Amino acid sequence: MKKFVSLCVMFALLFCAVQASAGILETKKHGSWRSFIVDSEGYQFAGMSCLHKEVSLVVCFYPKQLTSPKHYMILLMSPLDGYNKPHRKNLRVPGQMRVDRMRLYDIDCSFEADKNDLFCYLNGDLAPDFFLEAMKGSTVRIKVNFEEPVILKFPLSGFTAAMDRCAYLLERLEAEGEAGTNPDEQYFRERRRQPRPRPDSRRDLEYF
Repeated sequence: MKKFVSLCVMFALLFCAVQASAGILETKKHGSWRSFIVDSEGYQFAGMSCLHKEVSLVVCFYPKQLTSPKHYMILLMSPLDGYNKPHRKNLRVPGQMRVDRMRLYDIDCSFEADKNDLFCYLNGDLAPDFFLEAMKGSTVRIKVNFEEPVILKFPLSGFTAAMDRCAYLLERLEAEGEAGTNPDEQYFRERRRQPRPRPDSRRDLEYF
């Protein structure tokens, strides 16, 4: 688990840098989201991200060759100069996540920082329900319960397409790890699209 956490931190740092030199490969845009492969010191995994008001919501998915109790990790990234909340190492704050007015998820927000960036790892019992809801919803809201709560929201336009591509990339990475590359497989995969409700314009606090 420590190995994968360090990989995710490395991914977050690389994501802020220039893609060509950072090991961010095969980037593709899907509405408000992007999907890609991260190559970090010989390890490769799939990722997707959405940037909103200087804060990135990032989802990492890794192949089964990387051992861990779960196959994904969700984190927030923000430059420290754009985020004035406490950022000491190992700060933990309770929080909540919600897609539109669907299920309310309790999460643990674990903070780490380097000289330039703040990372917030979002831990909770999220899979698979949260991902299924996000594929149908319009907005995901994240509430971090500081003394003065912070609410962040991200559009979900393109989330389904980004998830589909991450699933394909994971299958490909696993196949490459076990039996070599088969790049022609991508031409025999269908992409499912689901209708998306219109964004809800009510106050964000009402969702919690």
